Amino acid sequence: MSKEEIYEMLRREAGGLMTEAEALLFPADAGEMSEEDFREGLRKAREKGDAYRRKAYELLDARTEAAAEEEAALLQLVRRHVHTDTGRVLIASGYYLEKEFRGEKAKEQKEIVLREWREVIDALQNGVFNEAHIDVRSQLKAAANASGVKVIFQSEIPAEAEDVRRYTKEAVAKIMAAVRAKEDSVVL
Repeated sequence: MSKEEIYEMLRREAGGLMTEAEALLFPADAGEMSEEDFREGLRKAREKGDAYRRKAYELLDARTEAAAEEEAALLQLVRRHVHTDTGRVLIASGYYLEKEFRGEKAKEQKEIVLREWREVIDALQNGVFNEAHIDVRSQLKAAANASGVKVIFQSEIPAEAEDVRRYTKEAVAKIMAAVRAKEDSVVL
């Protein structure tokens, strides 16, 4: 199975969820949404994005179990992209929904969230991600910044893929805890 075939499978079997999220955030009428409508649309889009991620994991994991070693590595790479990118946009959305912004800050945060969603939706629809080494530190920093939290790195990012996944999961949990506690920084 090629990378293109993997993304086609995801579009066919789970892509409708991201299409629904796109329709909620980028309506065809293109009129300016009220803040209340935007927040409601973002809430629903976040649910769709989370459902997409769960469905994609299910599909990719099922294929990985039966795959040859080379294909399994490719499936895991796609899973990592889905995890990282949808996770980033879901964290940014959660931060926006938990806060009340005013004036220019509200407009700026809304544009950040919409830009993040557009990038993720486009990447998932096209299957085109940055194939260079994923910079976990930059991704975590971007997710934290989008959530209004500054990251202070005191540890090294692990080298092994399984350790990176564990580290990332723990880091995201710490970032979300900092957001909920209304802290302005987190130590990783």
